[in-house]
Amino acid sequence: MTAIGPSEPLDTVEFINFRGLQLTLALVGFEGASDPVIQIAMETSMSFKGDYSPLGRFLPLVAAGESCNQCFDGVLRYVRWRVVQLEGASAATFTLEGKALP
Repeated sequence: MTAIGPSEPLDTVEFINFRGLQLTLALVGFEGASDPVIQIAMETSMSFKGDYSPLGRFLPLVAAGESCNQCFDGVLRYVRWRVVQLEGASAATFTLEGKALP
């Protein structure tokens, strides 16, 4: 990721008959970094192209290898991530894994 903003449409996931998510955000690394920090939020919507509402945020990550586990409730139908803070680096690479909860 190189800028603050929502994920690409291809990274938006559709959930049917699920109300929550249990996710792990893992920071792979930063590029061009000097005291870097990244924070990721999760968002949800009933419509793929509609307005997205916040589900919550992960704690900020500052070093490669750090990770954060978080549960999110209130999933509507579509879920995407959003970079809400990217400072001290020109880019960041992270992974997002988890499972849907009924």
